[in-house]
Amino acid sequence: MPDARSNAPWRDRSDERGEVDVTRVALIMVVLLLLVGAFLLVYRFFTKSGEVTVYSSLPRYGPEGVDPQIEDMVNAMKLAVAQHNDGDPKFKVKYVALDDSTPAPGGFTAAATARTAGRAAADDDTAGYIGEFNSGASAVSIPILSVARVAQVSPANTAVGLTSDGRPRGSADPSEPDTYYDRGYRNYARIVPKDSSQAEALVRLMKRDRCTRLAIINDGGYYGVRLAREMRLSTKTGTVKLVFEKTIGTRADRLPRLAKRKNPDCFLYSGSRDRRTVGLYTDVGNKLSRAKLYVPDGLTETEFTSALDQPIARRIKMTQPARDRTGRRGRTFLRDYRARYEGDTPEPYAVYAYEAMRLMLDAIERSGSGKREDVVRALQATPRRPSAIGPYSLDVNGDTDQRAYDVYGIRNGELHYLFKI
Repeated sequence: MPDARSNAPWRDRSDERGEVDVTRVALIMVVLLLLVGAFLLVYRFFTKSGEVTVYSSLPRYGPEGVDPQIEDMVNAMKLAVAQHNDGDPKFKVKYVALDDSTPAPGGFTAAATARTAGRAAADDDTAGYIGEFNSGASAVSIPILSVARVAQVSPANTAVGLTSDGRPRGSADPSEPDTYYDRGYRNYARIVPKDSSQAEALVRLMKRDRCTRLAIINDGGYYGVRLAREMRLSTKTGTVKLVFEKTIGTRADRLPRLAKRKNPDCFLYSGSRDRRTVGLYTDVGNKLSRAKLYVPDGLTETEFTSALDQPIARRIKMTQPARDRTGRRGRTFLRDYRARYEGDTPEPYAVYAYEAMRLMLDAIERSGSGKREDVVRALQATPRRPSAIGPYSLDVNGDTDQRAYDVYGIRNGELHYLFKI
């Protein structure tokens, strides 16, 4: 029997209209969602450049073969890139680790450095370059990358002339730093202090230890000669006097005996590690039995400290650019590094490599385009940064405003933190 209401002229059709309205709204919502999704895809297509490349150039080989400090630095940069890419950044980054050294005799070479910088410069996807470890290597790579307009960040360079003319001390070579930059195009920054700061820190440390007569032997290299020059300038006034300075040569065994004639009460080797370094400290320590022994940042690594005899090692103090040892970011880096690399504690310069990469990644993100010159401009405009090495700023020359140094001793072949100076 049909519903008596079905033919009623006053039938209420609000339910039918409601069903139609809901369906229309649903269809409209679906269309809007599709349009928004399409817009987002188009937006991301035009605002994300896909993948850019960051190269690093470090000396994989040292005097004894593969250098564990460099391995740790590369691992730290891999960690930084992985954290960046996992965070859905504007630019995904491909990291390529290059080697500016040769297996024999170990250490960087100018030819190898020119190849690494040239490879980065020739790659159209290159957005940045981390390097070098050695100041002498950067004297080779900076001009190549300046011509190519590639941003460069060093985690370890300290030679003054790479960024400034050394005024008011006048410690840079006459052509520095202009000789490194194509038509004055500045593309380089570093996150450790210049050697003028390290020399002042070493002299403060020597005064603290009541040293008055200093002997220096340098390795004849770019870094060693320039650090010795800074030490000479820092000892011109004050209680620490430079009484002996020589460049190591083929007759390195003669130098401790020659130094002894000047009766120094403290000794510094100004240079990087090579096959002669441990033997030189041993000979000097034996000849100058009461002298205090000092080591600059170029030797603060366990490959050196673990090879020393304990009686010599106990007399040594070492300087390293200061970092925030108790800050949250420093602790987080160490925790994340150990989690990724099975509990290993990294060598001292690993955290600087990590921050150098973080700084570069930040500049790439802030560049807006990932293009080389935009990345350089973003690097130069870096605001004050909180970081795993502590807060710092970069000046117009690309130098950090940090000046302090950490002091280490050696305990059972390992670096042992003492204090900041």
